[in-house]
Amino acid sequence: MSSLKRFAVSSNLAYLLPLAAAAYTGLWGLAVALGVLFVTSTGYHLSEEKSFVVADQIAAYVVIALNIIVLVITKFPLGNVSVALVLLAAAGYFRYIGEKKSFDLHHGLWHVSCALITLACISAYALPF
Repeated sequence: MSSLKRFAVSSNLAYLLPLAAAAYTGLWGLAVALGVLFVTSTGYHLSEEKSFVVADQIAAYVVIALNIIVLVITKFPLGNVSVALVLLAAAGYFRYIGEKKSFDLHHGLWHVSCALITLACISAYALPF
């Protein structure tokens, strides 16, 4: 299958939505980190999981850390945190259980759920509920 047609590759487009939201709300560090994550994760999957391994992992950890910092700054709005935790549970399933059944599908769903978690964190900053 062509690399671009793999869901594990195309699902990286989901990171562009929180990237735009972070830039719009002035969370520039998060926007840059998401841009780096988009590039490194896409490169990793285009290389059929052979290149960009460390860069992809570092970028993902930076985004996770910045999400946590945003939640700390916003004092953990209950609604936003609840949404993020439900999405985190789904992401955990896709990453650690689903990937054993179908890597491409479930890893792509992991990307989408992680992008939605970041949107929940950004909304805690912009639209807490």
